[in-house]
Amino acid sequence: MRLMTCVLYVHLLAAEALKLPLSTPFFLGKTAEDFRAGANLAVSGATALSQQVFKDMGLDLTILPPYSLDVQLEWLKHVHLLCFLV
Repeated sequence: MRLMTCVLYVHLLAAEALKLPLSTPFFLGKTAEDFRAGANLAVSGATALSQQVFKDMGLDLTILPPYSLDVQLEWLKHVHLLCFLV
């Protein structure tokens, strides 16, 4: 599968075939309207565990993006507040 702006190519083809809108990448959305079709929180190369966990194990993974699952869940909370509690 080829990665294209955090969307797998197969998902892009399926969305186009079904005429579904693509969700807005989190960093590009600013208003609730921007996330009307959903929020794309995906980050290429992100890990489920935070970088601190790897550091505590003596591993240096600073080459990976610092957007682990816990960070992405905070983004989801932000989108939820922006879209549903205003």
